[in-house]
Amino acid sequence: MKILRFKPKSEPSLTKVKAIEEKMTLHHPRVAIEIGRICLKTAGKEAGRKCVIVDIIDEYKRSKNFVLVTGPKSISGVKRRRANIKHLIPTDRKVNISKGATDEEVYKALESEGLLDFMRRTKRSTRPQ
Repeated sequence: MKILRFKPKSEPSLTKVKAIEEKMTLHHPRVAIEIGRICLKTAGKEAGRKCVIVDIIDEYKRSKNFVLVTGPKSISGVKRRRANIKHLIPTDRKVNISKGATDEEVYKALESEGLLDFMRRTKRSTRPQ
């Protein structure tokens, strides 16, 4: 007869716990995902670049998982595309734009609020603008 031995599950190491806590506290707790919010992309080929939320896409009626973001490409290098909100870190800055605004409208809003230089600065200093 076979005797089955079960190993108890090990507890996560302290480094993993600290990494999870740091990831959870990256953005300001009062900052929400909303239209016009400036975010930092954390995943993909555009990671480290800033973008503006243009629309909230409700693909699944229970949760808001995806948003439509734009750089615009001429400023920060982010194309207009759908992004998962798990791959965005919202900043405390926001621009006044309407839902579904075009890239030109986003550019004018950033220019009027003096945020063009803020959008051009990236965490990726090795890649030319």
